[in-house]
Amino acid sequence: MAKQFGDFLGQFLECDAKSISKGYQSSMRIQVRIDVKNTMKRRKKIVLGNKGCIYVRFQYERLLMFCFLCGRLGHSERFFLERIVHGKKYLVFEWDLSIKMIPKRAMMASSCCLREEREGL
Repeated sequence: MAKQFGDFLGQFLECDAKSISKGYQSSMRIQVRIDVKNTMKRRKKIVLGNKGCIYVRFQYERLLMFCFLCGRLGHSERFFLERIVHGKKYLVFEWDLSIKMIPKRAMMASSCCLREEREGL
């Protein structure tokens, strides 16, 4: 299943075996090589036989230069061609921050279990 998702997004490289062995049902981490000329994919429809279908939602890590107007890597919305040509014309953002995955380190650093209480505060 991981390879199929990876090939749908781009070129599958590897899967994080730790996320599968821990039994996470709601997430799977895979590494994929993505062509920056193509629009990022948000979701994929999965048919579950007689049970109907579900949509799998994708989130991405390490999105350095991502355009929230066109959904492509390599430039930000500030340098989106239509914005440069038409100036400050109102443009609709097709993407939002839900496309970005919160890094594991950021989640761990904000955990209430990891905070130490200081004396005198």
